[in-house]
Amino acid sequence: WAAEIARQGSAPAETRAEIYRQHGDALFEKRAYDQALNIYMKTVDLKLPLEPSYVVEQYLDAQRIGHVAKYLKRLHEQNLAEREHTALLLKCYTKLKDFSTLGAFLETTPVSQYDPATAIEVLEGAGYYGLAAEIAQKVEHHEDYVRISLEHFKHYTKTADFLRTLPKARACHIVLEHGRVLMQHAPQDTIDLVRDICGLRSDGEAAPSDIVPRGDVPRVDELLPIFVDDLPRLQLFLRSVLLAPGGCQLPPPEAERLYPTLLELMARSHHELLAAEEASPDDEQRARRLHGEIMRLIRQYPSEGSLASTLMLCQTYGFVDGFFHAAERLGRFQLLMNWCFQQKDARRLLDVCKRCGSVDQSLWGQ
Repeated sequence: WAAEIARQGSAPAETRAEIYRQHGDALFEKRAYDQALNIYMKTVDLKLPLEPSYVVEQYLDAQRIGHVAKYLKRLHEQNLAEREHTALLLKCYTKLKDFSTLGAFLETTPVSQYDPATAIEVLEGAGYYGLAAEIAQKVEHHEDYVRISLEHFKHYTKTADFLRTLPKARACHIVLEHGRVLMQHAPQDTIDLVRDICGLRSDGEAAPSDIVPRGDVPRVDELLPIFVDDLPRLQLFLRSVLLAPGGCQLPPPEAERLYPTLLELMARSHHELLAAEEASPDDEQRARRLHGEIMRLIRQYPSEGSLASTLMLCQTYGFVDGFFHAAERLGRFQLLMNWCFQQKDARRLLDVCKRCGSVDQSLWGQ
């Protein structure tokens, strides 16, 4: 009645809030917890709530978690809740195992009334992964949604499909974070996703005239780290881009950045086939076929920088024809002569002199 008199007498809201506090305290001391809570919540409706910890601590001390939840919910309804209030409210619901009320709160409460990042963290920590994922998707916390989908639900293909719906730059950022896991469990879906992000044709047969204008599209080399655990698939992927039947799908500068990586992978594979202790006829045939593909790749990149990479990598992996091709075009004739002398290869030595002697007469003298 004191509060009603104060209201009718146009007393300041602060005065009425203090009256409610005293009334609530009196009821609380009598263990009339429900009535006390109703009075305390009147201060929230006045937009002049008591210090929330004042009410919360009283009810927590009395082990009245349900009352704490009701009070915190009212704070959210009046847009007076802070980050820690959201966390505590959700913890109350999870402690009470009140899934229906928890779900209803998240479904009906506007996101503006609570901190979504806190909600996601609390729900995930309590094992409510589905609700955490729903909120993350609802508020476009894409990184959290992807992480939860992969860690807790193992939705690899579904996650790859979801990433296709995002702006390419955003998808690229997330793929760099989680792409290795995706590659392990859904490799083809992930490769198709990378193609989509980088604006590549999925069939790998784009002709040069069909090359997509790059603009702000992420570069292929930005996403190579996700292949670190699966180099054979990286080789197949790069071959489909740089050695596509219809021609390379990338502009020359971007293709040249990828060229050394693909050359190293192919040269290493060729070396391993030849170095096998018991190479089968199939291995020898594969090595011959791979040799031709490597030379085709090398001839596609005649720039000085690419030839320098070719020279180093072919020398490292013993790919002789590539080494000779690069050294000759770089004018490194002495390298070729030295190799022939070291290997005692008279046939190649004579070939070098015939092909390069007109450019460097000193070769015949050696």
